[in-house]
Amino acid sequence: MTRRQVAYLFRVTSAAVATWARRGRLPEVRDQGGRPRYRRADVQALLRSDFRRAAR
Repeated sequence: MTRRQVAYLFRVTSAAVATWARRGRLPEVRDQGGRPRYRRADVQALLRSDFRRAAR
């Protein structure tokens, strides 16, 4: 998933998603062009966790 897609799901900015990745909250992978991507399973796990409530 793209950073923008993840941000939309969580109703946060793309910058917030980037911060989560830097802090190790959401594993980030890079595509062949070097753009950040997020695995759907990792995003779903974060959605199910208490982190979503704590981040607001």
